[in-house]
Amino acid sequence: MPNLGDTPGSPSVAVENRRRVLLFAGAAAVVLACASIVGVVLFRRAAPGPDDAVQAWLSAAAAGDSERLRQLSCAAESAPEGLDAETRTSINWAITEHSVDAGTTATVTAAVTYTVDGYLQQDTWTFRVVREGEDWRFCGVAMQLTEPDTPSTSLAAWMAAARTGDLAAVHAMTCRARAGEISADEIGTGERQSMTFEVTEVRRLDETTAEVGFTVTVQRNGGPVRFDERWVFVDEDDGWKVCGPAVG
Repeated sequence: MPNLGDTPGSPSVAVENRRRVLLFAGAAAVVLACASIVGVVLFRRAAPGPDDAVQAWLSAAAAGDSERLRQLSCAAESAPEGLDAETRTSINWAITEHSVDAGTTATVTAAVTYTVDGYLQQDTWTFRVVREGEDWRFCGVAMQLTEPDTPSTSLAAWMAAARTGDLAAVHAMTCRARAGEISADEIGTGERQSMTFEVTEVRRLDETTAEVGFTVTVQRNGGPVRFDERWVFVDEDDGWKVCGPAVG
């Protein structure tokens, strides 16, 4: 501390001033360091977890970004399948739960909605996720709770049962008004065992009725024969049911 008799330009005053500057500078540095530490603590982001891996994968799938899908997938899924065009444009999801096993594998469950042939589907998908290095990666769908329920998927199931002669299954997938008309000798025999089909059109008539146009191919006299069909489907009981040929 300078003496009372020191003048402003004296050496002791200059030394004191330099000491004060150094003290203030040191205090400022301490304040800035503390602020930096607080900022890191407050704004540090948690490392991405299994939920984030699934969110990112579904976002890339919805965008149709095949390169991003590959980057987000585990080594065992080096060529992951994406989503078809209709599903990509209609899919919505919400993560509902996840569990981590042994720190390197996890399952993530999501409630998913999407449309097939314009019909809303509500499903639950469970994803496998693995930790490779520092990152969690998508590694396949462990379970899809339900298959899509649409007129065209109903037709595929009905045809499969008819080819194998499963009368009980055919009756279960036929509307109540027509189920009693189908007998065992009409399915699972002859050319029906070789029958294949391709859907050409699905037309919604109302909320519970639709028509499906399709081309059928059967083997007759050693060669394929093709013909067009149009069937009516109704949504009753637990899903879409075959209800016979369309009239007109």
